[in-house]
Amino acid sequence: MKLTLYYAPMTCALVPYVALQIWIHRQFPKAKLLPADPMQEVRAISLMAFFASGIHPHLTPNVRPQNYCDLPGSEDGVKRVANRLLFEDLKIVDDLLAGREWFFAHFTAVDAYFFWCFRRALTFKLDLAAFPNCMAHFERMQRRPSVQKVTAFEKKVLEEFASAA
Repeated sequence: MKLTLYYAPMTCALVPYVALQIWIHRQFPKAKLLPADPMQEVRAISLMAFFASGIHPHLTPNVRPQNYCDLPGSEDGVKRVANRLLFEDLKIVDDLLAGREWFFAHFTAVDAYFFWCFRRALTFKLDLAAFPNCMAHFERMQRRPSVQKVTAFEKKVLEEFASAA
């Protein structure tokens, strides 16, 4: 299979992420990256699409506010509006995670994608105390050996980049 990724300047390739997760799941069904029940699988895909089209775009203004408004001094206002929308999204997710370890009966690609989103929000030093279920999910994810392995690799790569600069 050849996956063609179309790129336009100042955009993110988010939809292919969701499609790629579906493809990986279908190639390796024993990994259980999506729920086995067809209705639950559709719900998982819907959640990933929500992360891609809702949460992720509300994170980006924190690093590139000038892409949303080029008026001098507008950066804080852009971030404030984006974070208000982000917090609305996180409230939805926090409610979904109430009383749950994972989004579904077991760890899925949905958990991995949300981990990335929430981790990204934490890098912006936002006050995320209003989302205790999201924070608990993030902490559970950090205890997963696969997450520890990839974050250690990421740290090593970042150190190598820093030393090369």
